[in-house]
Amino acid sequence: MCTTLRFTSPPTWMLLTLGLGLAACSDDDSNNTNNNNTTDLCADVHCGAHGGCVPADGTCACDTGYTGAACDECATGYVLVGTECVLGCTDNTDCDDGLACNGDETCSAAGLCEDGTLVDCLETETCTEPDGHCVTTVLVDFEDLTLATESHWAGDATGVHPFTTGDATFWTYYDDEFGPYWEGFAYSNTTDTTTPGYLNQYSAIPGIGADGSPNYGLGYQGYMGTTPEVRFDTTTGFTIAGAYVTNTTYAYLAMRDGEGTAKQFGGPTGDDPDWFLLTIEGVDSSDATTGPVLFYLADYTSADASGDYLVDDWTWVDLSALGDIVGLRFTLSSTDNGAWGMNTPAYFAIDSIRRIAP
Repeated sequence: MCTTLRFTSPPTWMLLTLGLGLAACSDDDSNNTNNNNTTDLCADVHCGAHGGCVPADGTCACDTGYTGAACDECATGYVLVGTECVLGCTDNTDCDDGLACNGDETCSAAGLCEDGTLVDCLETETCTEPDGHCVTTVLVDFEDLTLATESHWAGDATGVHPFTTGDATFWTYYDDEFGPYWEGFAYSNTTDTTTPGYLNQYSAIPGIGADGSPNYGLGYQGYMGTTPEVRFDTTTGFTIAGAYVTNTTYAYLAMRDGEGTAKQFGGPTGDDPDWFLLTIEGVDSSDATTGPVLFYLADYTSADASGDYLVDDWTWVDLSALGDIVGLRFTLSSTDNGAWGMNTPAYFAIDSIRRIAP
C-alpha cells in the first residue's frame, strides 16, 4: 500500500512518505497506478568526456582512441598527450608528413611523433619542396620564351645563335645548309613520350617541364664542337643551388629498347653494366672550370638488377659544390660507343635552374 501524508507548511506543499519523507509503496501493490517498473540503465553510468552511455545495456561507447568502462583510458595504438589520447607511432615513417622544409619528423621512445627542425634558410631565401632546398629566384625556367603549342626552337639560320632567357644566355649552333642540324642548346614544349627515333629529338620523357610548366631546355652534344654551355648575368659569379634534369624521349627509348646503332641498355640478358652520364662543370670568373658534378641519366651497373634505372622524371641535381660561378658546361658520355663516337643519343633536358642567395 502507498501511504502519503500531506503537511501544510509554507511556502509549498511537500509530499513525504512515512518514515522517509517519500512515497513508500510496496512492490506488490497492484492497485497503485503510479508505480513504474521501467529501469534507466544509464542513470548511474558515467562515461566521461570521451564517450556516451548506450541505453540498451548501460555500457559506455567510447570515442575513437579511448577505451575502458568509463572511456578514461587510451586504446591500443594511442598515447596520452596532456588529457587527450592521440594516435601513436612505431617508427619514423608513421610521422613523416612528406614535406622536406619542416624537417624530418621522428617517433619518440614514448611512441609520440615529434616535429622536425625547419630548414634554416637565409632571409633572402625560400625553402622549396619537394627537396628542401634554400633558393632565391629561379634564374631560368624558359617560360619567357614564346613557342607555339607542340613546337621547339633550335636555331633558324646557319651559324652560332645565342638565346637569352631569365638571367642566362645559351649557345646554339645551327646549320641549314647540310641539315637542318643543331647542337648546343634548344628549347621546346613538345609532349611526345612514346615515339622513338631522331624525329622526336625535341621531347622530354616526362612530357612536360619541371614544376608542371610547359617549356624546358634541351642540350645536344653534337659533332661540330659546340659544347652545351650557359652563361649567367654576372661578372663575379654566384652559387647555383641546382637544376632539374631528365632524359629526352629519344635517348630514353633508345636505351630502353635499342634503336639504330644504339644498344638496349643491359643487353639481351639485362646484365651488361651500361651507363649514360651527364658531367656538369662550373665556369668561374677567370674561365677556369670547377667541379665536376656527375649525374647518371641511366645506370645498369648495380650488382642487383633491381637497382638498374633509366631516369624518366625531372630530378633535382645539386650544383652548389661548384662554388661561385658565371656559367655551366655540360658533357655526355656512355658505355655504348662505336667508330663514329657515342651510339647513345647525346641529349638531355634541363629546367628550373636556381641560385643560392649570396
